[in-house]
Amino acid sequence: MSHYYYFKKYELLQIGSVSSIVLKRSSESDDLVYMVPVEGYFEKLLEAHNQTGHGRRDKMLYYMKQQWRIPRSAYAVTCQECDLETHINCGTLADQDTFFCSLCSKEKHIHDVQEDCHSRQKLAVNKMVTFSTEEFPELAAGDCITLAVSTVDRASIDFSRILGVVLDKQNEVYQIGTKAGIMKGWSSRPEIQKSGASMITLLDVRRDNFLTLREAAVAQSKCGGQGYKKCNCKVTKEQCSTKRCSCFKANMKCGSRCHNSNPCANKDC
Repeated sequence: MSHYYYFKKYELLQIGSVSSIVLKRSSESDDLVYMVPVEGYFEKLLEAHNQTGHGRRDKMLYYMKQQWRIPRSAYAVTCQECDLETHINCGTLADQDTFFCSLCSKEKHIHDVQEDCHSRQKLAVNKMVTFSTEEFPELAAGDCITLAVSTVDRASIDFSRILGVVLDKQNEVYQIGTKAGIMKGWSSRPEIQKSGASMITLLDVRRDNFLTLREAAVAQSKCGGQGYKKCNCKVTKEQCSTKRCSCFKANMKCGSRCHNSNPCANKDC
């Protein structure tokens, strides 16, 4: 394009020490329409966009036509992700040559947040696994352990843990054996506490009997386990000396709750 074209279309306006290029006017009374340099596109477009209530191209053109002149190519930019032409102010300029529309920008932000959350979760999991490995070292078959018993499965005067021994390990859970039999359920490592002394061995485990945690607690209890037993045997010569007595059948001594605290053959005194 020749210099003659520019001379016919534009003129130089000097105001003090500031020089600006404006559209050539037919008369001195015409409004000045400034040509905006490339480095000023963003500022002018942002002002027009905000002044028109986040308007699109046509509203912005109408607002600017009597003040500035910006090429139409500056209004629409192609998104690098979805190839959608959108307003330059309605997206994100990642770098000089990369532009994302508002939808792709939000999607990218959500993806980045998800990736960050995933990496932080993996970090927390690794930290938890490391702590668990240090706090609960692996047990081997034959190790003497104690197993916690909840308050609903034991008497109030019973010990809070029962003695056992590790029989087997599969999928990070352990099979526990006691003198009364083998536990039906398998226990995880945090439920088990290794004993400092070997008070029970693999040879002490009764292999032909399977029992629950409550039954194991009852077997090691000195008072019959959770709840209490009592009998209502009638006063006879053989009172509480046969298996018809619930206390005698359970290998327990009669107490003050039995048969109105009357004496019997199953009492120490």
